[in-house]
Amino acid sequence: MFAAWAASGDATYMRWLSDALGGDGDGFPRRGTTAAQKGEFSRALLAQPPAPGEGEGEGGGGGIGGRDLAGRLAKMDLRRFKRTLKAFCGGKKAGPGGGGGGGGE
Repeated sequence: MFAAWAASGDATYMRWLSDALGGDGDGFPRRGTTAAQKGEFSRALLAQPPAPGEGEGEGGGGGIGGRDLAGRLAKMDLRRFKRTLKAFCGGKKAGPGGGGGGGGE
């Protein structure tokens, strides 16, 4: 999923993710998960600011510069992406010494 986001960009991935998550009452990933919660998850996963009216936003202008590049690099953090995804889906971390995986992050 992370590689698809990196390849497609924010707007395309957000549209795909919204379609994949569905709406209210579909039972994904848990019974009772609302469309608003799914929207919050999507923005958190892509490290985007809250939608207008949903939180504090910083007005302001993009532009090209070191600060924008630094923000983009910080946003594309695989560990943050995986933690957010796991939290939304209700996954559990493996305990110490408990199975799977080496490094690859």
